[in-house]
Amino acid sequence: PAYMRAADPDAPFYTGIELRSNDAIDRTGIVLNKYYTPAYEIGADLLKVSNEGALNLYTINQYEQPLAFNGLSDDDAVAPIPVGVTFPKAGEYTFAFDFENYDLSGLEALDLIDKAQGTTTDLLMNDYTFVTNATGTVNDRFQIIVRRAKDVATDIITPSLSEEGRGETTKFIHNGQLFIRRDGKIYNASGVQVR
Repeated sequence: PAYMRAADPDAPFYTGIELRSNDAIDRTGIVLNKYYTPAYEIGADLLKVSNEGALNLYTINQYEQPLAFNGLSDDDAVAPIPVGVTFPKAGEYTFAFDFENYDLSGLEALDLIDKAQGTTTDLLMNDYTFVTNATGTVNDRFQIIVRRAKDVATDIITPSLSEEGRGETTKFIHNGQLFIRRDGKIYNASGVQVR
């Protein structure tokens, strides 16, 4: 059909996560391309410039460098990628998929691993909230695994005005299931809010 087009296998694929508290938010991105390597690559990787005394979120490359954007191949991204955080204060924090800047179509899973708690959470389906007493930099607690969906089409249906006139409605398929995004919320095909 005219509304479906295959994803370009050579084009970079962008995704990302965010970490927020009740008064701060920071984001980090992962760029996938079959030609990228774990080594630092100009145009794919971007070093993180930390804000002292603020919440900082980043991935960590093989040289222990904090990255705002981490360029990896699909194969490298299915291995756990270290995630670093600088906590300005103890308290409650929430990891989430960055819906504001990225679309989840084209992803199979975005697993966050909390090694301290022994948990794995797919950020495409659920946020991950935790409490920390730590302040400062923590580089060995969290990891992320990115799994791209194979043989998917992107731009399933063009956004349109919702029937209530409240904004755009976007329909997309994830893991073979139809989802609807309206007003920043995601619903399954039955109309049950899932995010």
